[in-house]
Amino acid sequence: MNKEQLKSLVSAARGGIPVCRPARLKSIPHAPRAELAYCPFPEAEPDVLLREFSTAPQFQKIDAHEVLRRSRHGVRAILVSDSGYSARQAAVYLAALSSRVERKKPVSRDEFEIDESALDELFGIDDTERELKGAVLVTSATLLDPRIAAGGEDDGPVVTMMQEQKRLDTSSLTSPALLIHADAGPVLSTAVVEQLERACNAGRDVFIALRKSQIDLELVNELMFRNGFVVLNVLPVTDEYLENVLRAAVREQRFPLAADANCRAVVSRLRAARGKDFDELDLYDLAAYAAQNATGNALTDADLTYHPYRPRAGKSAMDELGAMTGLERIKETLRRQIAVFRLKMRQDTETACRSLAFAGSPGTGKSVTARLVAEILREEGCGTGRFVEAGREQLIGKYVGHTSPKIAKLFEEARGGVLFIDEAGALIPDRSDSYAEEAVNALVRHMELAPETMVIFATYSQEMQELLDSNPGLSSRIAQVLKFSDYNDEQLWEILGTLTAKEGFALPADAHNDCCDFFHTLRERRGRNFGNGREARRLRDAAVEELALRAMDDQTVSVEL
Repeated sequence: MNKEQLKSLVSAARGGIPVCRPARLKSIPHAPRAELAYCPFPEAEPDVLLREFSTAPQFQKIDAHEVLRRSRHGVRAILVSDSGYSARQAAVYLAALSSRVERKKPVSRDEFEIDESALDELFGIDDTERELKGAVLVTSATLLDPRIAAGGEDDGPVVTMMQEQKRLDTSSLTSPALLIHADAGPVLSTAVVEQLERACNAGRDVFIALRKSQIDLELVNELMFRNGFVVLNVLPVTDEYLENVLRAAVREQRFPLAADANCRAVVSRLRAARGKDFDELDLYDLAAYAAQNATGNALTDADLTYHPYRPRAGKSAMDELGAMTGLERIKETLRRQIAVFRLKMRQDTETACRSLAFAGSPGTGKSVTARLVAEILREEGCGTGRFVEAGREQLIGKYVGHTSPKIAKLFEEARGGVLFIDEAGALIPDRSDSYAEEAVNALVRHMELAPETMVIFATYSQEMQELLDSNPGLSSRIAQVLKFSDYNDEQLWEILGTLTAKEGFALPADAHNDCCDFFHTLRERRGRNFGNGREARRLRDAAVEELALRAMDDQTVSVEL
């Protein structure tokens, strides 16, 4: 088979649209994957790999021919990208191509073996070295310089000794290629640069994955000057390319796509659900999942939706919202808002404002509705379903500067779901409370940075207006203020009936008037402190207690309250 026939075969197998092969990490026994793993070279002829790499939009600024031409003794590349996956994929492709290049100073065959003792002492490696001959060894920067994790500072002789025991000496590792990275914090240090120089002297390919925030210009310049590193910019992946990746992933499962399958919507839905953790591997996992759970001979949009984001069996969250007593205007407004979210996702555009404000008295269903909104977003493919509830105590730090990190942590926990700020009136700033102002400013900033997370503020109507007036930035980030009205006596009777039925009890028919009178009297007595739906719950709990006391002495007592 000649090269042209091979190209035609590969093109037909991958649908005529070249996409780069998945760069999956493989674990090394007993080693934490975040610290040490490897990524095998893709199995294909060099011209096929070069074609796939050159046509991928994320690698358009990388001239593979020029990189390989300059790498007389191995590729030395600093891959600048906000996607750790794309940087790894670039390293794997360039290393695979580099392994086919004849060097002016070739490395002996023995040097392409892993020194078993080096990894065995570190993690207890057994038979992995055979697979590593055709792979990129992916290691955390902390293995080259353990003090990076501590900000470069020693924590005493005992800690220092433990750190040194877990230091990876690159001079004893002779794998074909090495990729250094760090998920967070710095990647480069003087010690790391020294270790990389040893790796370069051993004649292997060396790659460094850096986000823009991780660039240390002084150390990057040193690597370029002393060791011939080149800086390669990896671009963001495009939606069109991801659609092609999805099609390729489905073909790998030997399943056809339904004619009306909307690949863009599938990709957008998955990206929204996974947030910053999304990468191309998610599409391959999705295709494998869909093939295992397919309902027909071709994969539809419904098949290409992970189970956690499908409506659960029985009542959906939207059905539960519709079944709630009252709140008719709230229900209709939420349906419209969620319809807009879905439309924007189908168009692959971001909604300008996704967050909401719930204004109303206690017990009017604000918390329950917020939880259901998180579920509805998940079921509609617009969110992760995460729900995090926070009040002033969870938002405001104990000292100036402590508030923003606390809020950042809450946004991370609620990513792609709903962050519910209850009793938001406690955040209304005044002259004696600078912490509240700091919290509101931090919330606004994080709302802008994480638009995929819906923030729902809840408090009294008057307090909500004061809060929004206090910060124009906050007001501009709220899509709509939804007003929850107090329940009337008839609605509270209906809520009481629903609550008792859920517990397996029944209300006597002649209790209607007595209960309505009770709610009316209690409302007049408590005024603003009336608990609305909470009063129905308290009445139900008290009635169940009375029933339990009667049942202790009389086994014939019915379950009618």
